[in-house]
Amino acid sequence: MSEPATGTEATRGPDVDDLRVRITWARIAEPQDKLARRLIEQWGLPEALERVQTSISRGGGKERDVEVDIGARFAARLAHVDVDRELEMAAKVGAVILLPGQPGWPSRLDELEHPPWALWSRGEQSPAVACHRSISIVGARASTHYGDREASTLAGELCDQGFSIVSGAAYGIDAAAHRGALAAGGCTLALLACGVDRAYPARHSNCWLKSPRAARSSAKSHRVQRLCGLDSWPGTA
Repeated sequence: MSEPATGTEATRGPDVDDLRVRITWARIAEPQDKLARRLIEQWGLPEALERVQTSISRGGGKERDVEVDIGARFAARLAHVDVDRELEMAAKVGAVILLPGQPGWPSRLDELEHPPWALWSRGEQSPAVACHRSISIVGARASTHYGDREASTLAGELCDQGFSIVSGAAYGIDAAAHRGALAAGGCTLALLACGVDRAYPARHSNCWLKSPRAARSSAKSHRVQRLCGLDSWPGTA
């Protein structure tokens, strides 16, 4: 079983091709994209991407096997993909790129109908370990003080019982759940659509974006694990 890739270390090794292909697919198609899934199911990840690139290089046209101009479908996004830059950015922020089956990959993601192509993870906890015994607490952004208090209390009590907390990073209940977990000294995971290199909303930057060195000076802040598995690389959304 291969180790997850991090930064420039990901530019060499037996799984480089799979890593680069998956990063590219993560940048050009959402996991639920019907055409992308059709191509990959028919040809596999590497060949499907190669056929898309070939279609673009020859100026498009419908593929005989799928009756769709696959080059035109993905050309706009593919033109902006720079895998080397993706790897450099991951190294810069200390992110780890996880692929299915690797150490750290949350195995329950494989139960999804359309699991992500890859995950960008930033933090000191293994997502697989953190998600093994976890509970998600989510709710309204425009929450009441009562709702915030209850979410925070519940998260803290669950952490005391050995659970990790999983939520988004929005205002309201999401943030309250993370605060409650941190106050209890527990582990909390934030799933981000904006990427792991920046905080959104910006008001949460003190919590999400502490560097490892700064985090170690605060016993609880480093426990926030950040995950991104969507189609926009950190900093581009």
